[in-house]
Amino acid sequence: MTTTTATEPAAEAAAASTAAIRTLTLRLSATTDRVKTQLSEALARLRIALDLPSRTELLALGARLEAIEAQLATLAEADSDDDDDRKRKRRRS
Repeated sequence: MTTTTATEPAAEAAAASTAAIRTLTLRLSATTDRVKTQLSEALARLRIALDLPSRTELLALGARLEAIEAQLATLAEADSDDDDDRKRKRRRS
């Protein structure tokens, strides 16, 4: 006859609980991954349907705007320098 101690059922219960938690964690992770993929695909279809620009296109537009702003700043500075030159010439006259 085999004798069991009180700790054996507790250890078995703990092992079963740990295994159940691992299984649930893996299932939750897989489900979360599927939901993320489906959401990403749905948002991509929506963006296309609404004819919205992509992130890459928005970044390219931002770069173009920065270049235009830099050119405008250069032109404004040159115009300001021309105004200063005109003012100096008037003072001398």
